[in-house]
Amino acid sequence: MRQVKKQLLLSRGEVQILREIMSLVDELDEEELLLYIYVNFGFVEKSEALDILEEGRRFKIAVRMLRKGVISTGMAAKLAGMPYEEFLKKVKEESS
Repeated sequence: MRQVKKQLLLSRGEVQILREIMSLVDELDEEELLLYIYVNFGFVEKSEALDILEEGRRFKIAVRMLRKGVISTGMAAKLAGMPYEEFLKKVKEESS
């Protein structure tokens, strides 16, 4: 009996989305990726994820990602676990 291989066909738009996701993942270090996944998808695969969720570290990781240009200020605030305006104020204070 011959096995028929199913081929996954993606639209150009879907291919572009996958490329953008791959690009984002390539830009992030392990700590940044772990925080991004935990905050956006809500699950933890590694116990050390709990260590990075401490507020101060979350803020520092979010700012680092923002400076890399891989996330927006809104996403950075979300990753830091802070309201948007509070996040912007803290970034400004730490830059002074």
